[in-house]
Amino acid sequence: MNRDLRQWVNEGLIVLFFFVIGLEPKRELTTGSLAHPRAAAAPALAAVGGAVVAPAGRRDRRVSSRDSSHLGNTDRYRRSPS
Repeated sequence: MNRDLRQWVNEGLIVLFFFVIGLEPKRELTTGSLAHPRAAAAPALAAVGGAVVAPAGRRDRRVSSRDSSHLGNTDRYRRSPS
């Protein structure tokens, strides 16, 4: 707990920011434009798709970078001759 005042203020502001950001989807889903399931379906599918597509894209980039020598030291990805 050895933090100075600046660190405490920064942590408090981050907590407040994410609390406010967390309240917005809840309000939209309960009383806002996404209160009806049909209206919320497209944004929900987009969120799930983004959660799946982004990691898959990173994986594809990582796998394809194993074949690219322009990225620097890629020795750990090369197979040793058997």
